[in-house]
Amino acid sequence: MLDPENNLYLNQVGVAADTLGKYLEAIECYERVLASDLDTYAEDHPNVARDRNNLGLAWQSLRQYQKAIGYFELALASDLSTYDEGHPHVAADRNNLGSAWEALGQYQKSIGYYELALASNLMTYGEGHPRVAIDRNNLGSAWKALGASPEAFEQLQLALA
Repeated sequence: MLDPENNLYLNQVGVAADTLGKYLEAIECYERVLASDLDTYAEDHPNVARDRNNLGLAWQSLRQYQKAIGYFELALASDLSTYDEGHPHVAADRNNLGSAWEALGQYQKSIGYYELALASNLMTYGEGHPRVAIDRNNLGSAWKALGASPEAFEQLQLALA
């Protein structure tokens, strides 16, 4: 039975709202889930990091990049206390931070986060993995926006390969 007080249900309702572009509804669900998970779990629990990441993604969709960055930073701190550097969640958090900083025109910060995400995913998956190609594409995009064409070209070529 669907229970609107069940966090798994609420999280999925948030994901559905997010997918449909109903970001404020998604945020409302994610905030309820986060509040409940903070009451239930420790600050560094993976569910809390997931909740904050979801909130960051929804705020980023609304172009509220500073709010998104705040949630992404909290998710990263939580995931780093739970997982090691090579964990996919840590790489995803860093990729999300890179994307938000890139949207704000802070390309050097963006590149730093993208490089860390790439290094992590290379350790986890190896060069031929699609996740690594996405990281290289993101890095190439940031280098291009910064006006560094050789670096952009190199990363985009590696992504394509």
